[in-house]
Amino acid sequence: MSNTNQVGNEKGKSRNIFSVDSVVSEGIEAFVPLVIGQLSDQKGEEDSTRLKLKWLKLARNKIAPAYKVRSATKMPLVRNRLINKAYAEMYFSDPGTFKWAGLAAFASHSIGSNMETLLDVSFFSTATLLMSFGTAWPILPLSSEVKKLFEGLAHGNKLIFADMYWQHLAYREGGIEELEKVYLQGDLDEKIFHVWQMLDEGKKTNNQELIWQANIDLLEREQKDIIQPALYDGPENQLIWKLISGTHSTLRILVYSPVPEETELFRDCVPGGNLANVKDRWEWCIKGIMPAWRSYETHNQKKVKGLLKSITS
Repeated sequence: MSNTNQVGNEKGKSRNIFSVDSVVSEGIEAFVPLVIGQLSDQKGEEDSTRLKLKWLKLARNKIAPAYKVRSATKMPLVRNRLINKAYAEMYFSDPGTFKWAGLAAFASHSIGSNMETLLDVSFFSTATLLMSFGTAWPILPLSSEVKKLFEGLAHGNKLIFADMYWQHLAYREGGIEELEKVYLQGDLDEKIFHVWQMLDEGKKTNNQELIWQANIDLLEREQKDIIQPALYDGPENQLIWKLISGTHSTLRILVYSPVPEETELFRDCVPGGNLANVKDRWEWCIKGIMPAWRSYETHNQKKVKGLLKSITS
């Protein structure tokens, strides 16, 4: 898929997220490569006929204020809060359809909390790190690993939004017909287009099984195609996530379900698993997170809306 490759390739860029220059040079334009790839013509100029570009720009506008923040540590947090709000607003616009967006709002909020925890580097004393990791990880490199985790979470948060939000926006405003036009222009993968067709059929026929399965398929794309290469791939990432996966005391990074009031941890659902292993993580998603989200969202609509309003206010 064109936009999957476009998004995935960003992971190869090496940036120090704690450098002001890195944030300033990234800029808002980095969210949508307007002059590179499938969305430009043969002269390398913007191709205004590509509908995907229209929706990408509208999605980009949602987080544009964050790029006015010069602080290298504050900018990703501001962007995170804007992403949370965008997801929540999408869910509120059609709760019966946009199940992924509702869960994504809670998950992104959790990511923001994780990032804030990682920023408080002073919190991670040698004793604390030893308590979390034991002697499995050398102490000296840990401060750099904390920074890498912060960068990875921030980058992954942006990538998921960049890939998923414009699709929701296009479907909400233009229906399946709009996404079909994008697909016919070659800017939407056939597999994900079929997922949207399933969701559309479920919405039109009030078929809850189709609606939920389509939203599960959207989550699968997020986890396997977008976030895996950005955050988890590579031997170093595999090691540190393996350590985190079994550590639920201090570094509480992505080991708790994003579903409100859900107490099952990653290691409860996948004993001995590794968050960096897509098979293990997907097992948690399919056996733990999504069933819990479906149950909670179905039976606690008032709570869901109240919680989403509280985290986006």
